[in-house]
Amino acid sequence: MKHVLLATCAVVWTTAAPAMADEAAAPPPALAGDLTQLSLEDLLNIEVTSVSRHAEPLLGAAAAVFVITGEDIRRSGARSIAEALRMVPGLFVARIGDINTHAVSSRGFADRLSDKLEVVVDGRTVYTPLFSGVFWDTLDTFLPDIERIEVIRGPGSTLWGPNAVNGVINIITRRSSDTRGVLINAGAGTEERSFGGLRSGAAVGKGSHARVYAKRFERDALKDAAGNDTFNVARMSQAGLRADFAPRAGHGLTLSGDAYDGGREDLFEAPQRAGDVDTSGGNAGLRWDWQVAEGSDLTVQAYYDHSQRFIPNIVFREERDIGDFSVQHHVAVGTRHNVVYGAAYRYSHDVTGEPPLVFIFVPAAETLQYYSAFLQDQIALGSGVELTLGSKFEHNDYTGWEILPNARLGAHVSDQIFLWSAVSRAARAPSRLDHGLATFNPALRVGNPDQDTEKLIAYEAGLRLFGARHMSADLALFFNDYDDLRSSETAAPVNRFGNGVEGHGAGGEVSLVWQPHETLDARLFYSYLNLDLRAKAGSTDTGTARSLESASPEQQAGVRAFWQPRPQWSVGGFLRYVSALDPPNGAVPAYTELNLRLGWRPAPSFEIAVVGENLLDRQHAEQRTPASYTEIERSGLVELNWAWD
Repeated sequence: MKHVLLATCAVVWTTAAPAMADEAAAPPPALAGDLTQLSLEDLLNIEVTSVSRHAEPLLGAAAAVFVITGEDIRRSGARSIAEALRMVPGLFVARIGDINTHAVSSRGFADRLSDKLEVVVDGRTVYTPLFSGVFWDTLDTFLPDIERIEVIRGPGSTLWGPNAVNGVINIITRRSSDTRGVLINAGAGTEERSFGGLRSGAAVGKGSHARVYAKRFERDALKDAAGNDTFNVARMSQAGLRADFAPRAGHGLTLSGDAYDGGREDLFEAPQRAGDVDTSGGNAGLRWDWQVAEGSDLTVQAYYDHSQRFIPNIVFREERDIGDFSVQHHVAVGTRHNVVYGAAYRYSHDVTGEPPLVFIFVPAAETLQYYSAFLQDQIALGSGVELTLGSKFEHNDYTGWEILPNARLGAHVSDQIFLWSAVSRAARAPSRLDHGLATFNPALRVGNPDQDTEKLIAYEAGLRLFGARHMSADLALFFNDYDDLRSSETAAPVNRFGNGVEGHGAGGEVSLVWQPHETLDARLFYSYLNLDLRAKAGSTDTGTARSLESASPEQQAGVRAFWQPRPQWSVGGFLRYVSALDPPNGAVPAYTELNLRLGWRPAPSFEIAVVGENLLDRQHAEQRTPASYTEIERSGLVELNWAWD
């Protein structure tokens, strides 16, 4: 699969190169980064699609939604999607175990195998049915190609499916018509040992464009508590393409694909040698958009994804193929109804290892099928009030049908004030791990063939306003009622999964944006989370509830600032606070950290930046598990960005 996609990249590049020569009259490309391009009013009027599956202004979206723009990512100096997500209020991001592995969660339940977030890249769902989560070490792309990341904190199951229990992360890349020319991004540092990326885009016909990219990085190991390198260094190579065609008026066709190969490299010699961890895979997708009529559009999308992962020393092996097909229609009915409906089918086949591997699955190979339909109607009630009603109906091979409704009410109190509230039902369908995990021997089965879905009823309310003095504010409050969470039940000779944990989560997030001058931008956020979980009557589980409660911080706060005193110079900073994590997983002290980025642009198409990360501590932990405890170090890097025709 990887070689096919790389060959396709080369073909598109060969086709695009002559067209690029014909674009000599086009203006020279410039790097993004002019603060005046996105005012405070522009920020609130950014069109988001994650809440209703069609474009609507951020100011009037009835959900706890936050947008990271591509320019935010550039200014932050982040080198991965997971690291960029630290900017989102209420999202907890921690490096755990090794330099390239993250725990990412919304409103609790943080873990290496976090399983309550739906993550989507250009309509392609990237969670794995293995554990209903995301392998963050392989979720990557050329960062300058990201247009925005829309993050919903709270349920999104009605539109996005049963994995969207506590949130949705929707990653949207730029159209190839917006990435013409050549861009090089490269650099090196103390932890980011080396990184480099090349993207080239051009017209390939009237109204059609294409781009190809390739990138690679190598990251240093994390430290243990004594300051010694842990057992691995991360590396990854990736290449991909996107082509956007306009065969005729009102129609758009997008082809895309990526291929990657990487993992982590062992530092030690035998007998301690753990061996390299190898990951590889690729995907290919096709999307057709049709503007049927005014107020009516149709989208059909299909993709294929192949991945494989190998952890040596008889630990774990998996190879997986996924195929997905979906269709969606959005139509305005009269002047009061905005309807979106659709259907989808998803196929997944995996092959895992057999004994003597440490982690095995029963059966060793399995095929899963999912099919679903959804319907949602946004109803204008008058006087700036809008009611949204909808539900998703999804079938999985483990538990059958799940019905996932929601109701949202939004009200424009004035041109500057928007109030919203919501009640939603969400469910996490069982994964391969829930049903079939075993250890050492198929007879010692941990997974439960009778495992049920995890359930959530969520109550939310929020306020979004555009105030005077160049300020805006966004407040979201929530109460989550959980039932049938996964537990570990005593059943000789080993514990077995069950659905024996229940409880609730409550809290809120607030963020402020202040732009006192066109050259100065400041953003603040604070989030609070209280998880109160317990074993249900009759459960023999004694530790899961406390472990889940202690995995996520109670409080987080951050301040981001960007200052461009002169057109050639810019300074960005991100100060963040994370409260302590308590046992039983292992105590992690509270910490405050600072990242800084200084950029110099001697020409519109060339930039040099110096980035410092975690500047307030020599090293510190962000999360720990009973099996691993690693700490991230203070680090620095130099980055170059160069664009030309």
